[in-house]
Amino acid sequence: MTNMPADPAPDLDPPTAAAMWVAKMQRHDAARYQKDLDAWLAASPANLAAYNKAAGRFHDAKMLSRSTRWQPAPVDSPGHRKPWALVAVVAVVLGAAWPLWKTLSPPPTVETDGRQTAATTAVVASATIENLHGAISRRRLPDGSFVSLDTQSVMRFAFNPKARDIWLDAGRARFSVAHDGRPFIVHAGTGTVTATGTVFDVAIAPGGAVQVRLLEGGVDVQPSIARPMSPRKLKAGQALTFTRTDHAVPIAAIGPRDVEWVDGMMAFESAPLSEIVAIANRYARTPIRIEGSGLSDMRLSGRFRIDNPDRLAANLAQSLDLTVEHQPSGAIILRH
Repeated sequence: MTNMPADPAPDLDPPTAAAMWVAKMQRHDAARYQKDLDAWLAASPANLAAYNKAAGRFHDAKMLSRSTRWQPAPVDSPGHRKPWALVAVVAVVLGAAWPLWKTLSPPPTVETDGRQTAATTAVVASATIENLHGAISRRRLPDGSFVSLDTQSVMRFAFNPKARDIWLDAGRARFSVAHDGRPFIVHAGTGTVTATGTVFDVAIAPGGAVQVRLLEGGVDVQPSIARPMSPRKLKAGQALTFTRTDHAVPIAAIGPRDVEWVDGMMAFESAPLSEIVAIANRYARTPIRIEGSGLSDMRLSGRFRIDNPDRLAANLAQSLDLTVEHQPSGAIILRH
């Protein structure tokens, strides 16, 4: 199976190609196929519909995984490889690839707080997604959910027939959760956020505090899995922050600044120029610098696109009557 091409053959019909994609996204190295899958899904509505149908059938294949017919392939004889390769291809095309991956793959593990433990149920899909620097990344997960991952963010997921688990290791993410009956659990800091179908943000602040903001639907927030307590229930428009030591932070209302970040926009109310520039530089490959006495403390209100440094610098200069200098190194200087 390691020799499967990155893209299905172009002459395959959508249902057959979709079955191959679903099978490939169950591999331990599924992340390397994600870009090609996204392109294939965007190429045609028929591709997306076929993939969703194949993914649903794949989840129903849990019963097949219990069959004794599926045994590990012999590896000591080259003569056995071709028959098993043929069985694998047939299994993929028929949408019954789950038992094959279960037996031919090593036992799945999930790492939490630096410790690796064997998964209690068979992992249907797992991968790590990183967005270390640059623009906000939007990805489609194997269950049909979407995640928008902010810059300097890292997350992992492991989906099995009973639950969908996400580990946010750093940064911020917005989850648009598909309804499929399984709980969708985001692990962050010391706690968890559980939903079945909704839209919400989870962010890990520089000091380690976990911020949860709910845009649609409802979620249950468990601030401490080590000391279980009644979950805090959020409604649309509410936010909650918890830390390792403070689990009783009151529920607050979210603002426009908390909602618009996925579009590269951010609203500021009497914010110092240094704060606006610092946020923008998290996305910029060409940073903005402020030069001039007292300039960093100048305050500004408004909505700005913070993922385009050239445009932001021009807007800030116009608002504060500043000049913009582009240096050969790529740096952008704001000064009086």
